[in-house]
Amino acid sequence: MNTKKEDTKVIQWENPGSDDIIYRWHNDEIKWGTALVVREYEIAAFFRDGKLFDIFQPGRYILSTQNLPLLTRAYRAIMGYKETPFKADIIFVSQKIFQGKW
Repeated sequence: MNTKKEDTKVIQWENPGSDDIIYRWHNDEIKWGTALVVREYEIAAFFRDGKLFDIFQPGRYILSTQNLPLLTRAYRAIMGYKETPFKADIIFVSQKIFQGKW
């Protein structure tokens, strides 16, 4: 049985710990229409080929060509127009204040 979450419908920081600062989403294949959940103390950054394309503030987003315009243009330029999936790294960064541990 394949336990990899290939057909993920929601991307979010799973089980953040109180001391966690950064989290990389485990699956880099993203489909249009997937929901992105960014909690109030986080931001989410989209990277492709080592370049930062978009940053999402707290909220819930449905990933589409409207809210990922730079990544969409890059994807179309490199791969030609195809629906999905496209590859991108999603990095969540905590914006919490840590109590003198760092």
